[in-house]
Amino acid sequence: MARTITYYYPDETVPSSLKVFQDRSSQIRGFYFTRDRLEDIAKEENASNYAIYFLMGNSDDEYHAATIYIGQSKNGAGRINDHKQKKSFWSHCIMFVSDNNAFDMNVIDYMEYYFIQKVLEAGAYSVENKDERKRRPNVSIYDQPTYNQYIAQIEFLLQVEGVQLTPPTKKALLKYYPLRATGPVAQAYFQDGLFYLEKGSIIRPAVAKSQLKQVKASMARREEQIKSLLGGGKIRSAQEEGFYEVMYPLSFKTPSAMALFVLGRNANGWTEFVGIDELRE
Repeated sequence: MARTITYYYPDETVPSSLKVFQDRSSQIRGFYFTRDRLEDIAKEENASNYAIYFLMGNSDDEYHAATIYIGQSKNGAGRINDHKQKKSFWSHCIMFVSDNNAFDMNVIDYMEYYFIQKVLEAGAYSVENKDERKRRPNVSIYDQPTYNQYIAQIEFLLQVEGVQLTPPTKKALLKYYPLRATGPVAQAYFQDGLFYLEKGSIIRPAVAKSQLKQVKASMARREEQIKSLLGGGKIRSAQEEGFYEVMYPLSFKTPSAMALFVLGRNANGWTEFVGIDELRE
């Protein structure tokens, strides 16, 4: 089913930093704003309503990873001002309100719980919430259908803005590109503009440091990523010491970043994965 989204840009000189968007068939209204435009978004209509919001921090690393914090607010953008002072990771925020102010404490409390649990279970983001909201709020069976409608609309609007809370479903009949090097098996696929290291692939130990002078910074980031992925359950130690098994498809912006990560050395991903160079065309 086709859907139409209406956008409003309060500042036409920098439209990408501040925007309001809505599916006009729904009362859910979204606000996108960069960190430096928080005061401006607060002036917009309905921006002080009860809200659920997502603070987003994109990684500058070649490894495609991002950080998220999910919160609720009784006064919309006013609550987020506290995070500007205390949380440095986020670059932009997406906030949702009801334009007829239908949200209340019960709604936003349940939605915060729902979205925190969703991103934790999916593992697609590094979650900044220290309180993981393990306990489900009490919700009336009469209210649940309405809450679910709110959630479905918010999930759709997040996707409109390029925020996928769960990893994309792997498309059928995707072509795989196996690692050319001998040894433990690894394979990749390409989908929606990203290169994925498939579940079950084996990550190798870093090669001798004497060979890594030209890529020292990249290898240091690799070690940090491995620690983070281990902690999040996305990889696990393999039978052979120093090797890791991928438990969750890992996405990369370039094939060379993927090759460096899996091989533990500087590598040209266009040649390390058999046949992947066809994607250049």
